[in-house]
Amino acid sequence: MTGESYDLLISIIRTMIEWEQEYRRMPEDSKIVVNRLNSYLIHHTNIAPPKNIREFIDRIQTLPVYELGFEVDDNFKNYKIIDENGRVDSDIRHWYDNSIRNDDVDQNLVKEFLLECRGEFKKSGNRMIAEMYSEVRAFVNASNYCLTGDRIMNLVGKYSNVSDAIVKIRDWYEAVNLKSQDNYVCPVCGKLLDNDILKEFRCTDMCMYYRDKESLLPKSLAVNEEFKYRKLKRGIYTYTLLPGISEHRIYHQLCELYGDEKILLYPEIDKFDISVIFDSGTIYIDVKDFASPHDLVETLINNQAFIKMEGVGEDDYVYLVIPEHRRHLYKGGNYKNVVRKKLRQLTNKVRVIYEDELYKEVGDIINEL
Repeated sequence: MTGESYDLLISIIRTMIEWEQEYRRMPEDSKIVVNRLNSYLIHHTNIAPPKNIREFIDRIQTLPVYELGFEVDDNFKNYKIIDENGRVDSDIRHWYDNSIRNDDVDQNLVKEFLLECRGEFKKSGNRMIAEMYSEVRAFVNASNYCLTGDRIMNLVGKYSNVSDAIVKIRDWYEAVNLKSQDNYVCPVCGKLLDNDILKEFRCTDMCMYYRDKESLLPKSLAVNEEFKYRKLKRGIYTYTLLPGISEHRIYHQLCELYGDEKILLYPEIDKFDISVIFDSGTIYIDVKDFASPHDLVETLINNQAFIKMEGVGEDDYVYLVIPEHRRHLYKGGNYKNVVRKKLRQLTNKVRVIYEDELYKEVGDIINEL
């Protein structure tokens, strides 16, 4: 199951759990979840997409999850999301709770690395720690979703005398058994693709957007049987690698336009995603890749992200950038305007823009000075 299909299934179950708690009104994002399921069914199954909430409930109450196009463990694939009593099936709820718990464990591995790097830097002031952190985060990319164990150890060895935290990245990967031939990976995210012609080697909606736009085909992965291969754990793939694709793309585009001397990726140990230093200040950029603008704003609030955004200098700029694909994939209106409206009463420091608008904004700031 791709990261985005997994996220959709989690969102559907979460929506139904929230609805159970307050039957008199549907959760705020319910229409967005229905629209996402519609698009998913069209591209991944032969099932007619629901036209309204009633049909949505009917689909998830009468069809098992595997018929809806979701690849879950064999123990759960025949279960329906909603039982005959109109409640989330108890076994599906168990799968959901267990999946959230495991994802939290994976995400915490990255968070622990971040916190340890910050702690070590605070004690020592060693700039090599910040350099190490940026390189490690950049390492989590499409080329390194599946790789040989020696490449991980090469990175560990490079910084073993700089920080004790570097050994933690070994736990970000898990063993994977590959065929000697006919292994294919997504050209956008690097994920191993199911070798099934009927599924057309599909990946996330984001990946398919760029594959269609740039006419990219799945890549063949040559396997050397002398090596053992490892792949990123699911939670790190879903919540670090996938959002990082847009961060890396924007970083490299800015470097190409304005040079890489003063453009940093994950500056100050992930204070922001990207920073551009100019004569009198800094442009700070946070790239936010969420299927729903409502989820984006809720996450910013829960993570208290506005504290760091409001804490920059008077001459600094803060941009919240929405990746190109979200502008086109979101069917609930103007993504940017939804975020702007919700942020209006929370901050006046943050400018919300689309990816293609960022490059001109940065150029205008630099050229004015």
